[in-house]
Amino acid sequence: MRIINLEDKPKNKTKIFLDNGENFILSSKVLENMGLKLNSDISQELYDKTISDLLYKDACTKSLKYLSSSARSTWELRENIKEYPEKIIDKTIKFLSQYNYANDERFAENFIYDCLTVKFYGKIKISFELHNKKIAKQIIDDSIEKYINNDLEYESAKKFVESHVINPKEITLKNKLYRRGYSFGVIDLIVKEFGTKK
Repeated sequence: MRIINLEDKPKNKTKIFLDNGENFILSSKVLENMGLKLNSDISQELYDKTISDLLYKDACTKSLKYLSSSARSTWELRENIKEYPEKIIDKTIKFLSQYNYANDERFAENFIYDCLTVKFYGKIKISFELHNKKIAKQIIDDSIEKYINNDLEYESAKKFVESHVINPKEITLKNKLYRRGYSFGVIDLIVKEFGTKK
């Protein structure tokens, strides 16, 4: 393999393009320490033992840092490290899966809990948001069936109205609850309890 192009990146990083179509990013210092520059040849052994190791450690570090602020879907984790070679991405996701960091079932469970209790979303919006995070339809359907029932959705809607709705005019209240993805049955119950005709 031969380096056919080098591209400077922010934070003292360099993107390396190889003649086999592969590209990856290393710190400029590592590149310098390895004596690699434009037109340098990289043996398969050097790539497998050193560069691949460095990329894997870097991808794991970046992923763990990304996870430190919030749980993520497997798709989000892959997107976060998409600049790495596919083998490195797969190896990193496998590592994260061993510790349940890349586990879409667990992610969906936690996401549903947060949506009901913190964001005050109904099951329709929760389903939509999980779909946007590329969670498999079967996982979404199973998780919603397992973790959301009418009572929980009603309690979530009730807390939303009590803490966020100042003037509960019937039409306005219906619209707010609809935009938050609550089911029609729950919306009707909440409007009967809190809505005013004025």
